[in-house]
Amino acid sequence: MTKKAGSARFIITIDQHGNSKDITFLESFPAGMFISESREALSDWHWQATSKNSQQHAIIPIRKNT
Repeated sequence: MTKKAGSARFIITIDQHGNSKDITFLESFPAGMFISESREALSDWHWQATSKNSQQHAIIPIRKNT
Protein backbone atom coordinates (compact mmCIF):
# COMPACT_ATOMS: atom_id res chain seq x y z
CA MET A 1 0.00 0.00 0.00
CA THR A 2 1.37 3.39 -0.99
CA LYS A 3 1.08 6.08 1.66
CA LYS A 4 -0.32 9.41 0.57
CA ALA A 5 -0.22 12.78 2.30
CA GLY A 6 -2.48 15.77 1.91
CA SER A 7 -5.54 17.44 3.35
CA ALA A 8 -9.19 18.19 2.64
CA ARG A 9 -11.43 21.02 3.85
CA PHE A 10 -15.13 20.64 4.59
CA ILE A 11 -17.95 22.61 6.15
CA ILE A 12 -20.09 20.51 8.46
CA THR A 13 -23.10 21.05 10.66
CA ILE A 14 -23.14 19.40 14.07
CA ASP A 15 -26.62 18.85 15.49
CA GLN A 16 -27.60 19.16 19.16
CA HIS A 17 -26.86 15.44 19.65
CA GLY A 18 -23.29 15.73 18.36
CA ASN A 19 -23.92 14.12 14.97
CA SER A 20 -22.31 15.43 11.79
CA LYS A 21 -24.82 16.65 9.18
CA ASP A 22 -24.63 18.48 5.87
CA ILE A 23 -21.01 17.62 5.08
CA THR A 24 -19.91 19.92 2.25
CA PHE A 25 -16.59 19.47 0.47
CA LEU A 26 -14.60 22.69 -0.15
CA GLU A 27 -11.15 21.72 -1.45
CA SER A 28 -8.39 19.16 -1.17
CA PHE A 29 -4.67 19.00 -1.72
CA PRO A 30 -3.69 17.25 -3.90
CA ALA A 31 -6.84 18.09 -5.86
CA GLY A 32 -9.44 15.33 -5.90
CA MET A 33 -7.85 13.27 -3.12
CA PHE A 34 -9.17 12.27 0.30
CA ILE A 35 -12.74 13.41 -0.42
CA SER A 36 -14.66 10.17 0.14
CA GLU A 37 -12.39 8.98 2.96
CA SER A 38 -12.66 12.30 4.78
CA ARG A 39 -16.43 12.52 4.28
CA GLU A 40 -16.83 8.99 5.67
CA ALA A 41 -14.66 9.76 8.71
CA LEU A 42 -16.54 13.00 9.44
CA SER A 43 -19.92 11.26 9.21
CA ASP A 44 -18.76 8.66 11.76
CA TRP A 45 -17.51 11.19 14.31
CA HIS A 46 -19.58 12.11 17.34
CA TRP A 47 -18.94 15.54 18.79
CA GLN A 48 -19.39 16.55 22.42
CA ALA A 49 -19.88 20.05 23.80
CA THR A 50 -17.11 21.30 26.08
CA SER A 51 -17.62 22.95 29.45
CA LYS A 52 -17.37 26.30 27.62
CA ASN A 53 -20.46 25.31 25.61
CA SER A 54 -22.43 23.24 28.12
CA GLN A 55 -25.73 24.53 26.69
CA GLN A 56 -24.77 22.99 23.32
CA HIS A 57 -25.37 26.19 21.34
CA ALA A 58 -24.32 26.28 17.74
CA ILE A 59 -20.95 27.88 17.20
CA ILE A 60 -20.41 29.45 13.80
CA PRO A 61 -16.87 30.55 13.01
CA ILE A 62 -16.66 33.68 10.90
CA ARG A 63 -13.57 34.24 8.81
CA LYS A 64 -12.62 37.49 7.22
CA ASN A 65 -10.79 37.48 3.94
CA THR A 66 -7.98 40.01 3.97
